Amino acid sequence: MKLLTTDILRIFKALEPYECRLVGGCVRDYIAFNIRADDIDIATTAKPDIVIKTLKKAGMHVIPTGLKHGTVTCIYKHKTYEITTLRQDIKTDGRHAEVIFTEDYYKDSLRRDFTFNALYMDDKGYITDYHNGQGDLKNAYVKFIGNPIERIEEDYLRILRYFRFHGKFTKKPKFEPEILNIIQEKSPQLEKISKERITQEVFKILNQPHCLFIWNTMQKTHTLNSIGLTSTPPTQFPYKKKEFESLKALAKLIILIPKESHILKTFALSNAQKKFIQKTIYAINTINLEMDILPQAYTLGYDETLSALKIMNLKSTQHNHQKLINNLEAESLPTFPLKGADLIELGYKPSPQLGKTIKKIESWWLNNNFPSKETCLNFLKSLDK
Repeated sequence: MKLLTTDILRIFKALEPYECRLVGGCVRDYIAFNIRADDIDIATTAKPDIVIKTLKKAGMHVIPTGLKHGTVTCIYKHKTYEITTLRQDIKTDGRHAEVIFTEDYYKDSLRRDFTFNALYMDDKGYITDYHNGQGDLKNAYVKFIGNPIERIEEDYLRILRYFRFHGKFTKKPKFEPEILNIIQEKSPQLEKISKERITQEVFKILNQPHCLFIWNTMQKTHTLNSIGLTSTPPTQFPYKKKEFESLKALAKLIILIPKESHILKTFALSNAQKKFIQKTIYAINTINLEMDILPQAYTLGYDETLSALKIMNLKSTQHNHQKLINNLEAESLPTFPLKGADLIELGYKPSPQLGKTIKKIESWWLNNNFPSKETCLNFLKSLDK
């Protein structure tokens, strides 16, 4: 599989005589895992106004997403490409940077965070590696470019990215003590970073291997405290590593952060994510282990019930919930076979009473092993007698 697709080369060609190269995560992950990433970043010597004008002329849709920093988004054949003019960061405050454009790829590389994120691939597939990023990638070494303090002070989110890449690329994280000391000193500055960016990185950390060990290291370096998690998690986790890492990131948060209010306050969550956390915690406190699990999952939510059972199984030393987990995973939630239209067709008039009748039948259906539509209609007839 090649990283350079026909569409990417079409963009490169459209911007000639200016030079374009793929850069960053797409090149890194192609080398490390031989995969073609969804997010494609392109570095170019063309200024943003030229990129916009040229690509529009070529029939591509262009959005000026970050002109101040030289970034435009190109949408071509329903796929998105981030195109950024080579630049140098001349002034930073830990969140934002003032930049000047350049035509020098080496100068552009100096503003990037880690050596393996400063790999550039040209239109022939040749990779330019200014900082031995390929070597560090092969050796699973997460190394800052140049001075680690300077790189962190340019963008304090790099503290979390340092932890994340240890989960992504190392078989067993081995943190450098001197880097951890720097992180401990600089971690209070994470309060400058938006909740949205913090949330994205934490979720990526939790979705990587070794997240328990990494979370513990984040706690020791006061990183968790700096993002608003003032309660201290245990330094030793009494959970099975494999089972823990199989959980969704949101379910892991329920274990790692005891208070629901701390989760909701610290992270920028969608309404759906908030509901998942609330319903899963409710399920943990509500599930009756002596009753059939499928009807309970129908009421509480399938994903929430499954996550609740897995969390209960990890935390319990007296009960084995694995049988219930296996039973639930082997099933799919049934669909209630009746709708209001079915009753209206039988002569019922739309009214609040109709809704109550539907609910009554659904409750009966739920407690009687999910019978067929015909059986539900027969039960409806018995209600009318």
